[in-house]
Amino acid sequence: MLAVMPTNSLEDVCRSYRWLGHEGALTEMVALHPGYRPGPEHVAWNKEHQTFPRTAYVVNEKALLRFIDEHYGNARRMVCMSLNPRSQVFRNERGYARGAREDEIEVSQNILFDFDGKEPATPQRTAAYRRFVQDASGYFQDHGLKPPAYAETGRGFHLLLAYPAISAREHPDLGERIATFAGQFRDDFHKELASLDVSLDRTHDLRRMVRVYGTAKGSVGINSKFYGHERVEDEALAVYLLALKLPEQSKPVRIGGDPLYGASLVSIYDRLPVVVESLIRRDEKLRDLWEGRNKPENTDTSGSGYDYSIVRRLIVLGVRDLDVLSTAIAVRPGSSYRENGKDEQYLRRTVAAALTG
Repeated sequence: MLAVMPTNSLEDVCRSYRWLGHEGALTEMVALHPGYRPGPEHVAWNKEHQTFPRTAYVVNEKALLRFIDEHYGNARRMVCMSLNPRSQVFRNERGYARGAREDEIEVSQNILFDFDGKEPATPQRTAAYRRFVQDASGYFQDHGLKPPAYAETGRGFHLLLAYPAISAREHPDLGERIATFAGQFRDDFHKELASLDVSLDRTHDLRRMVRVYGTAKGSVGINSKFYGHERVEDEALAVYLLALKLPEQSKPVRIGGDPLYGASLVSIYDRLPVVVESLIRRDEKLRDLWEGRNKPENTDTSGSGYDYSIVRRLIVLGVRDLDVLSTAIAVRPGSSYRENGKDEQYLRRTVAAALTG
């Protein structure tokens, strides 16, 4: 199996898959054809040339190698695997396996820092990358964290960190926390990264895929290499992420009180709280409501109807902070508060009705 790949590349494939720690769960796989043309206008062309992405889920190393053999070894597609595990096989309306959406990811247990260079790495650039990683490892140790695993991608390099699984439903702002953690690293090392001529990717959604280590990307043609060994989950990293202070919102403006809340006052911020931004990206139902579409038939499709449904959905997703709920419908384009001149009493009534509904 996989005779087209050298033995050391197969070792990278298997060792990196084990490192992800997906035991007892599923790993989402996707094979990407270099000739794929995105967009509805290219459906017929992609069908004729069989260039659509191929998605599957594997539960063990044998199935992983079979997928790679079929799509990379024979068809030379680029093969990718999910950074975090999947709880089930997700299927489209025709019953075919599809990629998981952000709101369908139940746990997060790995972080990827993806450093991308503008050109394929030369031996000199690779040596510089390794020196940087050695120096940067002290950064994590200074924060009481374990040093990351290291991989080379042919154009840049990856740092990978593992931690005990964190529930994405219990912590809906987890993606924002990971992005903030990566942003701190980027800010602290901006001079060094500039001198290396690499950029740290800003994509940190929980459904993130990564090219299978030990395989090549068509445009680079160099097999990536994985230098991590046995997986060691860093409990301190999980604690650090959950305690991380997110970028502050603007100071809230108090707009009145209400007997329902006792001495509490309803507040709104002048911008959307990060937790709501994160949930809109991750939850398709909330995103539809936010954009004013796909409410069930025979329901209130007015601006206030959508406001109420948005607050209800946020509550279902674990948001119960009165200020955050009030802000969501105060700043949403198309809300009755903004479009119809509703006042703070409208915000209080809507939030109260949703909390008690």
